[in-house]
Amino acid sequence: MKRSNYQEVKNLIHNELGISKDDIQDIIKQTVREEVGKLIKSDYMDVLISNLIKSEFRNGLGNSFKDNVRGITAKEIGSLISSKMNINVEFNDNNNEKANIIYKIDNK
Repeated sequence: MKRSNYQEVKNLIHNELGISKDDIQDIIKQTVREEVGKLIKSDYMDVLISNLIKSEFRNGLGNSFKDNVRGITAKEIGSLISSKMNINVEFNDNNNEKANIIYKIDNK
């Protein structure tokens, strides 16, 4: 907008319509409050947040999260196994000889 047009609009608003700068700021604040309220009541924010989360998971966070869960799960299962049982492994070698291996998991 040219400077002269700006000045004309400003003069019209202030002088002819009698609207002050504070009045304009109050109108803008009220309008923003109303529009934000509409957004919060609609499902727009839910969809926006959901899409953001999906996007972050696709862009690498998902792999880190999956690896984290996998590591924690393996650790917890290992702890449960080690505290509850001994593992006895029996196998046959090429000479059909049997060997027993008793393996105790120690999580200390």
